[in-house]
Amino acid sequence: ALKPHTGQRIRIADMDIEILYTPNCEIQCNFVNNSTMVFMMTLGGKKILFLGDAGEEEGDRILALCGDPSVLKADYVQMAHHGQCGVKKDFYEAVAPVGCFWNTPKFLWENDAGLCYNTHGWKTIEVQGWMAEIGAAEHYVMMNGDQSVEW
Repeated sequence: ALKPHTGQRIRIADMDIEILYTPNCEIQCNFVNNSTMVFMMTLGGKKILFLGDAGEEEGDRILALCGDPSVLKADYVQMAHHGQCGVKKDFYEAVAPVGCFWNTPKFLWENDAGLCYNTHGWKTIEVQGWMAEIGAAEHYVMMNGDQSVEW
Protein backbone atom coordinates (compact mmCIF):
# COMPACT_ATOMS: atom_id res chain seq x y z
CA ALA A 1 0.00 0.00 0.00
CA LEU A 2 1.21 3.48 -0.83
CA LYS A 3 1.30 6.09 1.91
CA PRO A 4 0.14 9.54 0.76
CA HIS A 5 2.63 12.34 1.21
CA THR A 6 2.67 16.13 1.02
CA GLY A 7 3.16 17.29 -2.56
CA GLN A 8 1.85 14.08 -4.09
CA ARG A 9 -0.33 14.50 -7.18
CA ILE A 10 -2.95 11.99 -8.24
CA ARG A 11 -4.97 11.98 -11.46
CA ILE A 12 -8.26 10.09 -11.63
CA ALA A 13 -10.13 10.50 -14.94
CA ASP A 14 -10.75 14.28 -15.25
CA MET A 15 -9.90 14.99 -11.61
CA ASP A 16 -6.56 16.18 -10.25
CA ILE A 17 -5.77 15.83 -6.56
CA GLU A 18 -2.83 17.48 -4.83
CA ILE A 19 -2.05 16.48 -1.26
CA LEU A 20 -1.17 19.73 0.49
CA TYR A 21 -0.49 18.31 3.94
CA THR A 22 -0.10 14.94 5.56
CA PRO A 23 -0.08 14.90 9.34
CA ASN A 24 2.90 14.03 11.49
CA CYS A 25 3.34 13.83 15.20
CA GLU A 26 4.54 17.43 15.61
CA ILE A 27 1.13 18.75 16.71
CA GLN A 28 0.19 17.28 20.08
CA CYS A 29 -2.67 19.67 20.92
CA ASN A 30 -6.09 18.41 19.77
CA PHE A 31 -4.19 15.49 18.25
CA VAL A 32 -7.14 13.62 16.72
CA ASN A 33 -8.48 16.57 14.72
CA ASN A 34 -5.01 17.86 13.90
CA SER A 35 -4.12 14.54 12.23
CA THR A 36 -6.10 15.28 9.07
CA MET A 37 -4.75 14.98 5.53
CA VAL A 38 -5.58 18.15 3.56
CA PHE A 39 -5.91 18.05 -0.21
CA MET A 40 -7.02 20.15 -3.16
CA MET A 41 -9.17 18.62 -5.87
CA THR A 42 -9.45 20.26 -9.29
CA LEU A 43 -12.37 19.23 -11.47
CA GLY A 44 -13.89 21.05 -14.41
CA GLY A 45 -11.63 24.05 -13.83
CA LYS A 46 -12.84 24.49 -10.23
CA LYS A 47 -10.83 23.88 -7.08
CA ILE A 48 -12.20 22.31 -3.91
CA LEU A 49 -10.15 22.29 -0.71
CA PHE A 50 -10.85 19.42 1.68
CA LEU A 51 -9.89 20.19 5.28
CA GLY A 52 -11.34 17.19 7.10
CA ASP A 53 -11.26 17.82 10.84
CA ALA A 54 -8.23 20.16 10.79
CA GLY A 55 -7.96 22.24 13.94
CA GLU A 56 -6.49 25.70 14.51
CA GLU A 57 -2.97 24.36 15.04
CA GLU A 58 -2.99 22.32 11.83
CA GLY A 59 -4.35 25.29 9.90
CA ASP A 60 -1.57 27.49 11.30
CA ARG A 61 1.03 24.86 10.37
CA ILE A 62 -0.27 24.57 6.81
CA LEU A 63 -0.23 28.35 6.37
CA ALA A 64 3.37 28.46 7.65
CA LEU A 65 4.52 25.57 5.45
CA CYS A 66 2.91 26.73 2.21
CA GLY A 67 4.85 30.00 2.19
CA ASP A 68 2.46 31.63 -0.27
CA PRO A 69 -1.11 31.47 1.09
CA SER A 70 -2.48 31.91 -2.45
CA VAL A 71 -1.79 28.18 -3.02
CA LEU A 72 -4.79 27.58 -0.75
CA LYS A 73 -7.14 29.64 -2.96
CA ALA A 74 -10.13 27.50 -3.91
CA ASP A 75 -13.60 27.97 -5.35
CA TYR A 76 -15.10 25.74 -2.65
CA VAL A 77 -13.99 24.55 0.76
CA GLN A 78 -15.12 21.68 2.92
CA MET A 79 -15.41 23.41 6.27
CA ALA A 80 -12.93 22.15 8.86
CA HIS A 81 -14.31 20.15 11.79
CA HIS A 82 -17.98 20.54 10.82
CA GLY A 83 -17.52 24.32 10.59
CA GLN A 84 -16.71 24.84 14.26
CA CYS A 85 -13.44 24.73 16.20
CA GLY A 86 -11.57 24.09 12.97
CA VAL A 87 -9.06 26.35 11.23
CA LYS A 88 -8.96 30.07 12.00
CA LYS A 89 -10.51 32.91 10.02
CA ASP A 90 -7.17 33.89 8.44
CA PHE A 91 -6.95 30.40 6.90
CA TYR A 92 -10.40 30.78 5.32
CA GLU A 93 -9.40 34.27 4.15
CA ALA A 94 -6.50 32.70 2.24
CA VAL A 95 -8.90 30.19 0.66
CA ALA A 96 -11.42 32.94 -0.23
CA PRO A 97 -14.08 30.51 -1.50
CA VAL A 98 -17.34 31.32 -3.24
CA GLY A 99 -18.95 28.27 -1.65
CA CYS A 100 -18.72 26.13 1.47
CA PHE A 101 -19.48 22.47 2.13
CA TRP A 102 -20.67 22.05 5.70
CA ASN A 103 -20.79 18.45 6.99
CA THR A 104 -23.02 19.81 9.71
CA PRO A 105 -26.31 18.54 11.16
CA LYS A 106 -29.10 21.01 11.97
CA PHE A 107 -28.41 21.29 15.73
CA LEU A 108 -24.79 22.23 15.04
CA TRP A 109 -25.61 24.58 12.13
CA GLU A 110 -28.04 26.42 14.41
CA ASN A 111 -25.81 26.11 17.51
CA ASP A 112 -28.84 24.69 19.29
CA ALA A 113 -28.42 23.05 22.69
CA GLY A 114 -32.07 21.98 22.52
CA LEU A 115 -33.26 25.35 23.78
CA CYS A 116 -33.43 27.20 20.43
CA TYR A 117 -31.18 28.95 17.94
CA ASN A 118 -27.67 29.91 19.15
CA THR A 119 -27.97 28.57 22.70
CA HIS A 120 -24.82 26.41 22.79
CA GLY A 121 -21.12 27.21 22.88
CA TRP A 122 -20.25 25.88 19.42
CA LYS A 123 -18.69 28.39 17.03
CA THR A 124 -20.79 27.54 13.99
CA ILE A 125 -22.68 30.84 13.92
CA GLU A 126 -19.42 32.78 14.30
CA VAL A 127 -17.84 30.83 11.42
CA GLN A 128 -20.92 31.48 9.26
CA GLY A 129 -20.29 35.18 9.92
CA TRP A 130 -16.64 34.83 8.88
CA MET A 131 -17.69 33.24 5.61
CA ALA A 132 -20.17 36.05 4.92
CA GLU A 133 -17.41 38.62 5.54
CA ILE A 134 -15.09 36.72 3.20
CA GLY A 135 -17.77 36.69 0.50
CA ALA A 136 -18.73 33.02 0.35
CA ALA A 137 -22.32 33.16 -0.89
CA GLU A 138 -23.05 29.46 -1.52
CA HIS A 139 -23.58 27.11 1.42
CA TYR A 140 -24.18 23.40 1.03
CA VAL A 141 -25.16 22.09 4.45
CA MET A 142 -25.51 18.39 5.30
CA MET A 143 -28.75 19.02 7.21
CA ASN A 144 -30.40 19.80 3.84
CA GLY A 145 -29.69 16.32 2.43
CA ASP A 146 -28.16 15.60 -0.96
CA GLN A 147 -27.30 18.67 -2.99
CA SER A 148 -25.61 19.27 -6.33
CA VAL A 149 -23.11 21.89 -7.35
CA GLU A 150 -23.01 22.70 -11.04
CA TRP A 151 -20.40 24.71 -12.92
